[in-house]
Amino acid sequence: MISTHTLIEIARAVGEANRLRMLQLCRGQRVAVSEFAEVLGISEPSVSRHIKLLEDVALVLRARQGQRVYFRAVSSGDVAVAAGQLLDQLDPAQPELLADRQRLAALRGLAIGAATDGVSLSASTKLGRALAASVSAEIGSGADPARISVMRSRQPALLQPLLGLSATLQIVADDVAQRGALQRWLLAQDSGAPARVRIVERRSARSAVHCDVVLLDCSDAGAPAINDLLRQAASELAPSGRLWLFVGYDALEAGAGGEHPLLRLRRLLADAGLQGERLQPIEVDGAHILFSVSVPAAQSLRAAG
Repeated sequence: MISTHTLIEIARAVGEANRLRMLQLCRGQRVAVSEFAEVLGISEPSVSRHIKLLEDVALVLRARQGQRVYFRAVSSGDVAVAAGQLLDQLDPAQPELLADRQRLAALRGLAIGAATDGVSLSASTKLGRALAASVSAEIGSGADPARISVMRSRQPALLQPLLGLSATLQIVADDVAQRGALQRWLLAQDSGAPARVRIVERRSARSAVHCDVVLLDCSDAGAPAINDLLRQAASELAPSGRLWLFVGYDALEAGAGGEHPLLRLRRLLADAGLQGERLQPIEVDGAHILFSVSVPAAQSLRAAG
């Protein structure tokens, strides 16, 4: 619980339009002073003054990377809970907040559509190309799956390396507009892939034939969603299959109790019945992503025995 004085200070800090937008923008991700200034259309000294007020009430944390200082909304503790309850009343799809996310994404070379979790399928982004490079490296190291399922296909570049395989490819997309965009994108590719690709809703994705690879892109997923997504992905894996997971470092860092992000990832994988094999960090324009390759825990035990 917090004191009356602390609650009043939180209300004062949050009760200003720019600071409210800044807090909403840095929930679950790091944002630099220059990025705040560009997105909000104010000067960097003004951003610094706002940040100091938020820091004074322990609503944001700072972290330095090279010459840049990043800020992230505090995600645990009584102060964070109180502020979070206020921020949760905001509609993230309202035009001003959506425009803030779009401007930040544009600065980082990302592509965010009008839907809160949608992505433009017409652009090859820096993040998409970085994720695709990890997939290409995995394929280049000898991975030759016969059946692949892609969950949360947010980056078209991420799909590109998979089109060169002879594998049957299933892409799970629950949104009608996204399924249409994916279909048009596939038809525009100069390959025979569309004949081997199925775009399906999650409810019709279940099959008696499990997948050699499930690719799960949680690079933009909030922490609460990752648990369920990992369990769904694990349920689609063949006994000898592999999960290729992309997850945002900041989403892992948002866990309660100060658990280290890498330990949290290991625990989430274990909870889903998976065992990590290897891990690769990916950093692109302020985005901090982990690429994890994991196998069903039973497969790991058989190998050890």
